[in-house]
Amino acid sequence: AGGGASFFGLEAQGRRFAYIVDRSASMNADTPSGRTRMELTQRELDRSIDALLESAEFFVVFYSDRATPLGSRRMWTDATERKKLWARRELYRVYPDGGTRPITGFDQVFALRPPPDAIYFMTDGRFLHNVPEEITRMNDREMIPIHCIMFGDFANSGDRNEVERMMRKIASDSGGSFARVRGNQP
Repeated sequence: AGGGASFFGLEAQGRRFAYIVDRSASMNADTPSGRTRMELTQRELDRSIDALLESAEFFVVFYSDRATPLGSRRMWTDATERKKLWARRELYRVYPDGGTRPITGFDQVFALRPPPDAIYFMTDGRFLHNVPEEITRMNDREMIPIHCIMFGDFANSGDRNEVERMMRKIASDSGGSFARVRGNQP
């Protein structure tokens, strides 16, 4: 009984929560709140992990051109107060750089044993068109709900519509949910 988690307003139930979080160069973009997308994401991730019950476990992987697990830790982390403090220190050491290639993050999450009860997937940019199908293929045995967060506004409405369509497909195919966050949080 791990309770639940919340990330950018999307609720999930379970004991083990995986976060696949964009750290591409575009996360340096400013938001209407005056903070960068990365700063807001770090604060929200910190809040989400801090709210987990101590009986829960979490795994965080940041991706850009490649995926990097939080603190190089490639296993579940207990949500004890000590580990939450560790996560807080580590997550504020992550800086945006590179492109938007989320599959490497999904590779790491789907390799976890036991598997997650829920996955949060956050992006602020375009990724390859085959990514939704690849994620669905990777998830076909476990059918883990993937809660998708599309962060920020896009200069090109065609890009925005395409990314939203792909994120909604990933969420729908897995039984997860979708949210679009504009970055107005203080």
